[in-house]
Amino acid sequence: MRLGRMLASSCLVLILSACSSFGGGEPDISGEYEIQTSVDGAPFSALITLNKGDDGAYTGSIETGMTGTLRVTSALQEGDGWALRANGADGTVYMTMYLLDGDAVEGNWSMGGMGGDFTGVRLQR
Repeated sequence: MRLGRMLASSCLVLILSACSSFGGGEPDISGEYEIQTSVDGAPFSALITLNKGDDGAYTGSIETGMTGTLRVTSALQEGDGWALRANGADGTVYMTMYLLDGDAVEGNWSMGGMGGDFTGVRLQR
């Protein structure tokens, strides 16, 4: 009986160790994302490009017709989402992005006195 428990415990430890070596950690959010939102009720789209460096830090850009190109200065995992920060000539954009099933994303953004929710899709990885 005791030997059976020891074998069962050993098998459980091996299974859990194997599972922890797969997945785990933070996902790689590198890629291009096309998002849609609205500004003062008018439809608005943006292209977010994120690249993961050798050091694990993300860089990239957010391109819009309204603000031009903003430089992503940070992308940090916070809880279930990612906190993005980008700087441009008109100020700083703060975003929270959530990765959904497949390549779908959603979240919210703010810049100055504006803000709102967005939805989108990852175009490439």
